[in-house]
Amino acid sequence: MENLKKLKVIIKKLQKYDTDTYYEIALMYYYNINKEKGIKKFKEVYERYKIRDAAKMLGYIAYKKNDMVEAKEWYTKSSEDGEAMHHNLMWIYYDKNDKSNARKWAENILNGIATENLTFVLKREVIEILDEVK
Repeated sequence: MENLKKLKVIIKKLQKYDTDTYYEIALMYYYNINKEKGIKKFKEVYERYKIRDAAKMLGYIAYKKNDMVEAKEWYTKSSEDGEAMHHNLMWIYYDKNDKSNARKWAENILNGIATENLTFVLKREVIEILDEVK
Protein backbone atom coordinates (compact mmCIF):
# COMPACT_ATOMS: atom_id res chain seq x y z
CA MET A 1 0.00 0.00 0.00
CA GLU A 2 2.91 2.34 0.71
CA ASN A 3 4.23 1.83 -2.82
CA LEU A 4 0.80 2.67 -4.19
CA LYS A 5 0.83 5.97 -2.29
CA LYS A 6 4.28 6.78 -3.66
CA LEU A 7 3.13 5.91 -7.15
CA LYS A 8 0.15 8.25 -6.81
CA VAL A 9 2.46 11.12 -5.83
CA ILE A 10 4.78 10.49 -8.78
CA ILE A 11 1.89 10.24 -11.22
CA LYS A 12 0.35 13.48 -9.94
CA LYS A 13 3.65 15.26 -10.63
CA LEU A 14 3.84 13.79 -14.13
CA GLN A 15 0.34 14.97 -14.98
CA LYS A 16 1.63 18.49 -15.50
CA TYR A 17 3.71 17.30 -18.43
CA ASP A 18 1.86 14.40 -20.00
CA THR A 19 -1.90 14.01 -20.45
CA ASP A 20 -1.47 10.25 -21.01
CA THR A 21 -0.65 10.07 -17.32
CA TYR A 22 -4.33 10.65 -16.58
CA TYR A 23 -5.04 7.38 -18.37
CA GLU A 24 -2.42 5.65 -16.21
CA ILE A 25 -4.18 6.96 -13.11
CA ALA A 26 -7.49 5.58 -14.35
CA LEU A 27 -5.81 2.20 -14.89
CA MET A 28 -4.35 2.33 -11.39
CA TYR A 29 -7.77 3.02 -9.90
CA TYR A 30 -9.52 0.38 -11.98
CA TYR A 31 -7.09 -2.45 -11.25
CA ASN A 32 -5.82 -1.57 -7.78
CA ILE A 33 -8.16 0.72 -5.88
CA ASN A 34 -11.80 0.84 -6.96
CA LYS A 35 -13.22 -0.37 -10.28
CA GLU A 36 -16.14 2.10 -10.30
CA LYS A 37 -13.81 5.05 -9.64
CA GLY A 38 -11.55 3.73 -12.36
CA ILE A 39 -14.44 3.66 -14.83
CA LYS A 40 -15.36 7.21 -13.86
CA LYS A 41 -11.77 8.30 -14.42
CA PHE A 42 -11.61 6.59 -17.84
CA LYS A 43 -14.70 8.57 -18.85
CA GLU A 44 -13.18 11.81 -17.57
CA VAL A 45 -9.92 11.12 -19.42
CA TYR A 46 -11.72 10.48 -22.67
CA GLU A 47 -14.07 13.46 -22.38
CA ARG A 48 -11.34 15.90 -21.35
CA TYR A 49 -8.34 14.73 -23.40
CA LYS A 50 -9.82 12.41 -26.06
CA ILE A 51 -7.31 9.71 -25.14
CA ARG A 52 -8.52 6.76 -27.21
CA ASP A 53 -7.04 4.16 -24.88
CA ALA A 54 -9.59 5.26 -22.28
CA ALA A 55 -12.42 4.68 -24.77
CA LYS A 56 -10.92 1.29 -25.68
CA MET A 57 -10.83 0.31 -22.03
CA LEU A 58 -14.43 1.42 -21.50
CA GLY A 59 -15.42 -0.62 -24.55
CA TYR A 60 -13.62 -3.64 -23.13
CA ILE A 61 -15.28 -3.22 -19.72
CA ALA A 62 -18.72 -2.94 -21.31
CA TYR A 63 -18.00 -5.96 -23.53
CA LYS A 64 -17.02 -8.03 -20.49
CA LYS A 65 -20.32 -6.99 -18.86
CA ASN A 66 -22.06 -8.18 -22.05
CA ASP A 67 -23.34 -4.64 -22.70
CA MET A 68 -22.86 -4.66 -26.46
CA VAL A 69 -24.60 -1.33 -26.98
CA GLU A 70 -22.18 0.51 -24.71
CA ALA A 71 -19.21 -1.52 -25.95
CA LYS A 72 -20.04 -0.56 -29.53
CA GLU A 73 -20.36 3.11 -28.52
CA TRP A 74 -16.95 3.20 -26.83
CA TYR A 75 -15.16 1.15 -29.48
CA THR A 76 -16.60 3.46 -32.12
CA LYS A 77 -15.23 6.48 -30.25
CA SER A 78 -11.84 4.82 -29.94
CA SER A 79 -11.72 3.99 -33.63
CA GLU A 80 -12.74 7.32 -35.10
CA ASP A 81 -9.23 8.01 -36.34
CA GLY A 82 -8.59 4.59 -37.86
CA GLU A 83 -7.68 2.66 -34.75
CA ALA A 84 -7.45 -1.12 -34.82
CA MET A 85 -10.54 -1.28 -32.62
CA HIS A 86 -12.39 -1.72 -35.90
CA HIS A 87 -11.67 -5.40 -35.32
CA ASN A 88 -13.66 -5.33 -32.08
CA LEU A 89 -16.51 -3.51 -33.79
CA MET A 90 -16.55 -6.13 -36.50
CA TRP A 91 -17.01 -8.86 -33.88
CA ILE A 92 -19.70 -6.97 -31.99
CA TYR A 93 -21.74 -6.56 -35.17
CA TYR A 94 -21.08 -10.18 -36.12
CA ASP A 95 -22.20 -11.42 -32.69
CA LYS A 96 -25.38 -9.33 -33.02
CA ASN A 97 -25.98 -10.84 -36.48
CA ASP A 98 -25.72 -7.40 -38.11
CA LYS A 99 -24.15 -8.67 -41.32
CA SER A 100 -24.08 -5.33 -43.10
CA ASN A 101 -22.04 -3.57 -40.42
CA ALA A 102 -19.86 -6.62 -39.76
CA ARG A 103 -19.00 -6.63 -43.46
CA LYS A 104 -18.32 -2.88 -43.47
CA TRP A 105 -15.81 -3.11 -40.62
CA ALA A 106 -14.20 -6.25 -42.04
CA GLU A 107 -13.72 -4.48 -45.38
CA ASN A 108 -12.25 -1.46 -43.59
CA ILE A 109 -9.73 -3.73 -41.90
CA LEU A 110 -8.71 -5.42 -45.14
CA ASN A 111 -8.49 -2.11 -46.99
CA GLY A 112 -6.02 -0.81 -44.43
CA ILE A 113 -8.31 1.86 -43.08
CA ALA A 114 -8.33 0.29 -39.65
CA THR A 115 -4.75 -0.83 -39.23
CA GLU A 116 -1.49 -0.91 -41.13
CA ASN A 117 -0.02 -4.20 -39.90
CA LEU A 118 -2.46 -7.07 -39.97
CA THR A 119 -1.18 -10.45 -38.96
CA PHE A 120 -1.82 -13.42 -41.22
CA VAL A 121 -4.19 -14.92 -38.65
CA LEU A 122 -6.20 -11.71 -38.37
CA LYS A 123 -6.44 -11.40 -42.15
CA ARG A 124 -7.70 -14.97 -42.40
CA GLU A 125 -10.22 -14.33 -39.64
CA VAL A 126 -11.52 -11.20 -41.37
CA ILE A 127 -11.77 -12.96 -44.73
CA GLU A 128 -13.79 -15.75 -43.08
CA ILE A 129 -16.18 -13.18 -41.62
CA LEU A 130 -16.57 -11.54 -45.03
CA ASP A 131 -17.37 -14.90 -46.59
CA GLU A 132 -20.00 -15.61 -43.92
CA VAL A 133 -21.78 -12.25 -44.13
CA LYS A 134 -22.20 -12.10 -47.91
